[in-house]
Amino acid sequence: GDLNGTTVENPDNINMDRANCGFDYRHIINTIVVAETHFHLTGLAAKLINNWEIAPLMRITDGTPFTMYTGLDQSLTDINNDRPNQVSSKVYTGNKILSIFSPSSVYINGSAFAINATGTYGNVGRNSLRGPKYFELDSAISRFIPLHDGVMLDLRLEAFNALNHPDFSPPTY
Repeated sequence: GDLNGTTVENPDNINMDRANCGFDYRHIINTIVVAETHFHLTGLAAKLINNWEIAPLMRITDGTPFTMYTGLDQSLTDINNDRPNQVSSKVYTGNKILSIFSPSSVYINGSAFAINATGTYGNVGRNSLRGPKYFELDSAISRFIPLHDGVMLDLRLEAFNALNHPDFSPPTY
């Protein structure tokens, strides 16, 4: 699913397109913690405080790899997969993406790239750039109600993306 259609920039040198796959995530953190309440209480306090469970799940990943294209056919190959030349090492602005309407203008430093000259190929590699990092927090809270010997009723409330944190796709160029 990573490749569909013509993806090479230079059909005479396909090694220029040797790169990481589009689903290459170098750092992935999945953490879940389960905490239950079991206090030595009796009476009404035991019924109200015991048998609760909270289970937050946190997922953090690197950004998705993506390729920047110029949208022009400066290489004159009639493929239209030209990539720009990187002219500065400051590729990312470090700004947060606050809107889906203009993510690329905030996230990527456009002045770090220049269009390749006519008859040449750009030096930016395939999947050499990374989109924004991903963070999600899911959570569940449960209450176990004892009904009979070894039989319990589990009332459960789950929240996915509990902090309502947006997940922006990589910029498209």
